[in-house]
Amino acid sequence: MKKVFFTGLAIFGLLYVGACSDDDAPASTTTLTETQAEAVASAVGEGTGAAVQGGGFGRLAVRSQGTGSAAVDGTFTCEGGGSISTAGTTTVNEFTQSSASADYGVTSTFNDCIVQTEEGDNLTLSGSVTNNGGFDFTFSETSIGGSVSADITGNIDVSGDNVTSGTCGVSISVNSTIADNVVNSTASGSVCGQSVSFSETDTID
Repeated sequence: MKKVFFTGLAIFGLLYVGACSDDDAPASTTTLTETQAEAVASAVGEGTGAAVQGGGFGRLAVRSQGTGSAAVDGTFTCEGGGSISTAGTTTVNEFTQSSASADYGVTSTFNDCIVQTEEGDNLTLSGSVTNNGGFDFTFSETSIGGSVSADITGNIDVSGDNVTSGTCGVSISVNSTIADNVVNSTASGSVCGQSVSFSETDTID
């Protein structure tokens, strides 16, 4: 069983890819190997992570020190070529010196994004996933606390080396709690019929 770095929501966790399916995931019309599913999962994580980390919440919070909405937009360049474009809205419910909360909805669109598996297969991805979630944070001079949640769903069209071209269903739920600068994260779901899950603890420096 392999590990996939998942950077969605600025949470650096580890996705474990197994052989089980998830009935809640969008339908898939092709079957991927574990390493191929890992490459797709990694691209989904990197794309959604780039959207949230570089999106509207930070810009809006810095400017307004209050509440409101901002557009999330940007482009993440895929390592092998192509890109992932992001678009959506972040709604800031609260932003003060001691707390912050927001909800967001972001769509990540894969524009012939090329990823490579551990075996060297090149896969071309198109289609899109949606990332809907929110977070609540509290701040002090010495620590950060709060929670983050997200549901990522969609369909990715996959073609390339050693794969039958088709649609890959993606469905992943992510939850994290933060206390005294310690982040406990879990995720579960599936990517193209391969079960994915992780449980990770990290420290915010």
